Amino acid sequence: VRLKEEIFPMKKGGAEVFWWINGSRCYYSYARQGKYVDNLQIIGKVIDIEVEKILKKTKSIEEFIIEFREDEDIVDKRKEARKFLGLEPSEHNLEIIDKKYKQMAKELHPDMTNGSTEKFKKLNEAHKLLKKELE
Repeated sequence: VRLKEEIFPMKKGGAEVFWWINGSRCYYSYARQGKYVDNLQIIGKVIDIEVEKILKKTKSIEEFIIEFREDEDIVDKRKEARKFLGLEPSEHNLEIIDKKYKQMAKELHPDMTNGSTEKFKKLNEAHKLLKKELE
């Protein structure tokens, strides 16, 4: 298990942890609470609940892996998604992200003058990636 540690745990910011299980890289982050330490506590609780399901045999290890599996370059992909949406790298407010997505969707839709299918697909992929991170 690798945890991105924060020197000042009371500092505002999200927390993230990743681990390997059965050859798969798993990742979970949380940034809805104000402080790093509060976000880290939520992560711990979520993982505890999911591991308990495995122990009680209400969830298989394969289901657990599918739920948490992430590509190794996920952090870079999220940075690129925020950049494409014109957001700050530290933006974790889903309402702001959704608002920017809707604004850009109107501009980039293939039926619009400046729109294109490729740009619209890229917009949807960026939004989906960030929503998955923050929900």
